[in-house]
Amino acid sequence: MDDHALGKRRINHWGGDPGVFTAVYLDPASTTGVAIFTNGSATPASKTAIKAIAERLLTGPSA
Repeated sequence: MDDHALGKRRINHWGGDPGVFTAVYLDPASTTGVAIFTNGSATPASKTAIKAIAERLLTGPSA
């Protein structure tokens, strides 16, 4: 799935089973990616948190 976060293109995929939630984010511009694995279920709050973590890992800390 394509996603545009902070004006940057991200390719991502989410998945999991009960008690397991995973996400992969790719930044085509920098050829960087991050995979996140959790031992929790997918909820709206966990999806928001995972997206924020992935974005932080892909861009580094804000100034």
